[in-house]
Amino acid sequence: MSELERTTIDEQHDGGMTGLRHWVLAGPKGAVQVSFMKLPDIPGHFRDEEFFPGGWTGADFAYHALFPLFDGQTSRRACGFVEGGQCFYGGSSVPAQQLVQEWAKADFDDEVIWLAAELGYRAKFLDDLPDEPTFQEKARALGLLLGGDTDGQEEGPS
Repeated sequence: MSELERTTIDEQHDGGMTGLRHWVLAGPKGAVQVSFMKLPDIPGHFRDEEFFPGGWTGADFAYHALFPLFDGQTSRRACGFVEGGQCFYGGSSVPAQQLVQEWAKADFDDEVIWLAAELGYRAKFLDDLPDEPTFQEKARALGLLLGGDTDGQEEGPS
């Protein structure tokens, strides 16, 4: 999708000990923001590499829309990701944390994040997921990000 623009933004906090990285995929209907937090590496403190691969944790998988994202959403917020500088926002850390795991499995290849962001953009703003087999296979692998299931199996506790 050529009309979508990719931007990566790094923020440093606590004197550089922690930070945020944002991947933003913006288009004419809104933007998808994926944010991960880099945890500090403090000598003598245990950090679970399985849950925090490479010291990263999911912070946000968010939509910045030019229209309300759900019935009754009336408040807009200042937003540097969409045209006009105001958006309707909705996001969660849960899919972001799941995406950190996929990113780590892919040796921290950002294409995993961009694919998830594009899937999110297409599903939320265009209702248009391509029929290409490779894209559909990748979509199923990341289907939990879109509130769907993977091969008919619901994710999470029953």
